[in-house]
Amino acid sequence: MELLNNQKVNFNVKAGSISGDKFFHICCWLFLVCFFFTPDGFGFYLGFLFNAKRIFMFMLYGMIIFNKKRLNQFWQDVKSYKVINIVLGLYMFVRIYTAVYRTSLKSFTNDFLDVVLVLYIFLYLLKHELSVVKLQKIIENGLLVLSIFAVIEFSTGFNFFSLLDTADQFITEISRLNSARVTSICRHAIITGWYFSFLGFFTCIDFEKNKLYLFRRPIHFLLSMIVIFMTGSRAPIGLFFVGIVLILIFSNKDQLIKSLIIIAILLIIFSFVIIVTYNTSFAQYILRMITSAIDGVFGTTLSYQFGGERFIASTEYREALKKVFYLDYFNKFIGRGVGYELSVVIDGYWLMSCDNAYVGMYIIFAYPGLITFILLLLLCLIYMAICFFKYKNRAAAGLMGIFIPYVLLIWNVALMGSFMCIMAIRAIVYTLFNNEKQKRKGEDNAIENYQRRIRH
Repeated sequence: MELLNNQKVNFNVKAGSISGDKFFHICCWLFLVCFFFTPDGFGFYLGFLFNAKRIFMFMLYGMIIFNKKRLNQFWQDVKSYKVINIVLGLYMFVRIYTAVYRTSLKSFTNDFLDVVLVLYIFLYLLKHELSVVKLQKIIENGLLVLSIFAVIEFSTGFNFFSLLDTADQFITEISRLNSARVTSICRHAIITGWYFSFLGFFTCIDFEKNKLYLFRRPIHFLLSMIVIFMTGSRAPIGLFFVGIVLILIFSNKDQLIKSLIIIAILLIIFSFVIIVTYNTSFAQYILRMITSAIDGVFGTTLSYQFGGERFIASTEYREALKKVFYLDYFNKFIGRGVGYELSVVIDGYWLMSCDNAYVGMYIIFAYPGLITFILLLLLCLIYMAICFFKYKNRAAAGLMGIFIPYVLLIWNVALMGSFMCIMAIRAIVYTLFNNEKQKRKGEDNAIENYQRRIRH
């Protein structure tokens, strides 16, 4: 049984015509495909960026606003999200006064479009148009396609999705140690690594049976892991293993045992292959990526013996970046706004890029912006915890394998459009939470009615 009820679509239409409900449903699918599987730069500028994601989102909102039934559903839903509305209201209040004070319209529009509107449209779609199970099928099929193109990109150095970067904004070609770093639809290899973790771990969740199984879709999961290594990024590789541990922790006992057995077999096979091919560039690359991830977490230098880079400069740069909080140059209550170009010198480093989302939030929106950003993250984590500990919903717990590594990752990288995916995850979590709450309420009512009948 699906977790969510689907809205019925009327297919009894005249030949050659299409009903409004059916057209809306088709646009929902197209929006999801564009949202998860096209680059942000697939669009054009007209005052601000109109990419494929936003265009279909605008279409959906238009069809909601100009349809009384949908508009009533949407408005009733929005009013019911009391806690979400409060936190999101505080979040946007900071963006509004920053936009006004700094005369920076993007300080408001960026988050309104990519946070507020994205969250509410996902909540609406998951409740009235699509189930989480159907959303998962879209993601699973898309993962296969993205993985194929990622392998081609790694082999040839050509990113197919660069052809879709019509706004000429986001696709970045990066190499490390003469090896291509896969970027796929994302703006940077580091974000690509996390994104494929998101796609891979999403396939580990059985929303219908409320179970977690690391190898529920073994081909999908292994492909995502391969692409993560192809990004050549230490942090996503290390956090991918953190995600694996989290999935295992929250798995049922039977699924945990099966996962551990498969992992043991894979490790034996992997060790044998590495020993046999130890002196080849393939084995050296794999070992370099693994040891680089370990170095990144524990500060060791294991990767050096496999040709790894010395990341001392980048590490010290990020440490200097954290000292931005102590500068009087930045106002503690009013940020610089979107569009501000960082240019300060700390500890001998000329800081011109902000490779830390939390520091970036402080610079752009000061402490109020940083605090409300963290509140949004904490609220999502709280809903996950309630779903698991109160309602025993393992699917929500499985999403922690995606969410927690992300919270850790953005300590070393800017958001670069990735926060929209967190809004989608937030909508899924709240949908699961609300579904469990309604189910529990229904069970309590049934027990109360049964006891009433017995008494009378």
